[in-house]
Amino acid sequence: MKARTWVLASMLIPLAACASVPSSQDRAARAARFEAAAGQPVNHIQLNSIRGFYAWDPINDHQVVAYVTPRRVYLMDLPSCPGLEYTPAISITSHMEQVSATFDSIIPSNTGVPCQIRRIRPLDRDMIKDAQKHRGDVEVMAKPAPDMHKTTNGSGS
Repeated sequence: MKARTWVLASMLIPLAACASVPSSQDRAARAARFEAAAGQPVNHIQLNSIRGFYAWDPINDHQVVAYVTPRRVYLMDLPSCPGLEYTPAISITSHMEQVSATFDSIIPSNTGVPCQIRRIRPLDRDMIKDAQKHRGDVEVMAKPAPDMHKTTNGSGS
């Protein structure tokens, strides 16, 4: 009797876990809501000087919603980014407290693979009702300033 109970319990636990994972149809509908709320692309965004970002939300494997403040929310488009939907934290590169499209990257902590930000679009906060499902843990990684005094003589040294 005990063995059957354990077998049944071990079968139900994975089913319960699957019930909490959104279906691909739900994820597509959610992504469509964010797309509809996205404005025209911007070249860069200025970070909050104290914290950088306060939260983030992976929409799928190639889009992230970044919350600079509760009112300043952006949709960032990436190439397909391995591990993005399941990582507990991300890092975002920046330069002088600014994140730029085509220059900076998002790095999921579970893979460490940088994914270049292709496009940044502001979101109309009033249009996204499920925006509160965000995650925390965003590390902003400042890129070092280029060495303006370094020159090359063409000889490779």
